[in-house]
Amino acid sequence: MIHIGIDLHISNVVNSAINDNGHELWSGKIAATEAGLGDFFAQFDQPVQAVVESTGNWYWVADWCAAHNIPLKLAHAKMLKAISYAKVKTDTVDARTLAELLRVGLIPEAHMQMGTQRDLRG
Repeated sequence: MIHIGIDLHISNVVNSAINDNGHELWSGKIAATEAGLGDFFAQFDQPVQAVVESTGNWYWVADWCAAHNIPLKLAHAKMLKAISYAKVKTDTVDARTLAELLRVGLIPEAHMQMGTQRDLRG
């Protein structure tokens, strides 16, 4: 299994991909577009799972992952103490920490409202 940590921004996405042993397979920036995500995920020939922090623009990533059968966890931003208390805080460190927490099953999850359910919130 490949574990993907996604640090999402408006114009770019910083990703970190690690395997079950914690070895980093990929780290870097991609465009914050569906095509960028498609190219990124296409490079892996093993099953993947991903995590994104619950910022204001996570919806499109969740919709894209759902459409491509990629399991995605939505990390609760306030509960991610491992990131918020890090001595060195960069986008790359955040993405790697998200991937590590996903790998070991320690992601504090937020509720992920999907698709048409989001429209009902008014």
